[in-house]
Amino acid sequence: MYLNRIHGILKRAGLKPYDPARGVHVGYHIYAEQLPFDHVRHVCIYFCSTTPWDKLPLEQAQEAAIAALSIAGLKVEVTKTIDEWPAVEFEVLTPKTYRRWRVHSTS
Repeated sequence: MYLNRIHGILKRAGLKPYDPARGVHVGYHIYAEQLPFDHVRHVCIYFCSTTPWDKLPLEQAQEAAIAALSIAGLKVEVTKTIDEWPAVEFEVLTPKTYRRWRVHSTS
């Protein structure tokens, strides 16, 4: 599964990539990594806000992402990042492998 498809799933759920300059004050970032010669891509979607003390919008975004990704057939785990941002993690199969370490991020 390509990351564009994951973006599409999240956008259909009403979520937007985090970008305060464009007025998106609660949004998501996608972090994905894949080992060389491995068909499994590990994906983490974490949610950010310009007001981190207000946890309700972050939790609502996390719940919306869980529902949308579950409907798409992905097994999603609820987690938190090191900085205590709410996040979800899952694994997807990729159509090809890479010969070197790849890290993809929307940050």
